[in-house]
Amino acid sequence: TKWHLTEKTLRPIACGQPFVLVSTPGSLEYLKRYGFRTFGDYFDESYDRIQDPVQRLEAVVDLMKSLSDLSTEQQQKLHHQLKDICQFNKDRFFSKEFFNQVVDEFKINVDCGFSKIKQSVLA
Repeated sequence: TKWHLTEKTLRPIACGQPFVLVSTPGSLEYLKRYGFRTFGDYFDESYDRIQDPVQRLEAVVDLMKSLSDLSTEQQQKLHHQLKDICQFNKDRFFSKEFFNQVVDEFKINVDCGFSKIKQSVLA
């Protein structure tokens, strides 16, 4: 499985918003490796471990439905509870450490790509 940090993933993080990812399995764990926090203490993130794409999407839809079925008061309480994680993630996104981590990974990927090209040319 290949994971990608796209603008669709990073936009809510940069804006300090909670998120649910409709992505490849393991995407939440991938984000955690970058130092971001997710919301598993507040709602079910087991969808991220489902391999079958249809079942994963169904689990995401079920989660979104359960969140939208909360009363206005419950939604406001949940939003307040998630605020610290959202702020942490926003600060992390704009940190020099995250920037350097992404640049370093990019350099490694470019070097790896050039190595594969060289190997295929020499083969």
